[in-house]
Amino acid sequence: MTFPYTIANPRRMPIYEFLCKKCEAEFEELLPASRMDDAIPCPECGDTHVRRLLSAFGAFSKQSSACDPACGPGDDGRFA
Repeated sequence: MTFPYTIANPRRMPIYEFLCKKCEAEFEELLPASRMDDAIPCPECGDTHVRRLLSAFGAFSKQSSACDPACGPGDDGRFA
């Protein structure tokens, strides 16, 4: 099955996570923000009744210093 969402430049498209309301499959799609209102088909059942999930994200920095404690666990493995 092919989908109309092609990867023109994956560096500039965010990955969105979805949950199909019909079959409850979770899946990811690379989509430009301008296409978020499009009907996204579930890759399992093809239904377009899907819900976007809240996703975790990562950030990159050119700094070589350690990250601020607020962005992750400390040396003891616990969050501040």
